[in-house]
Amino acid sequence: MNKIDFWYIINSAKEVNPHNINKQRADIEKALSKHSIKSIRKFNYIAESLIIEAKDEGLKEFLCVIFKDQISNNRFDFFMGWLILQGDALYNQTIKDPKFLKEIIEINFNNDFTVLSFEEGLHIASSAYEIKTGRNYFEDF
Repeated sequence: MNKIDFWYIINSAKEVNPHNINKQRADIEKALSKHSIKSIRKFNYIAESLIIEAKDEGLKEFLCVIFKDQISNNRFDFFMGWLILQGDALYNQTIKDPKFLKEIIEINFNNDFTVLSFEEGLHIASSAYEIKTGRNYFEDF
């Protein structure tokens, strides 16, 4: 599992269900569960590294400014669960130019940051692991 494989799985699910994030998540979990345990763990590592990259690039601070509100670490992580499932194009454009995301939020979400939250997006690897093994990811690792 590398970033190309990671984004392929995410983007494929987005193409099939562009307006249903729960179905996207289920499709990703199903596809990922067919991979090796090592690949599932690597998928999780890549997702976590994307969240760290976004924080390092100042995305959390930018969101605080545009929404005129403090954003907790959990709220930011849930936002990242949503952003990652939007695919690599939106993720990369947002990291490159966070103002781009502001326009998306204004136009498509009427400035409602709360709809840009998907905690379940953070648990895809653990769910895929449970599908594959019947065991709890966090207990095993």
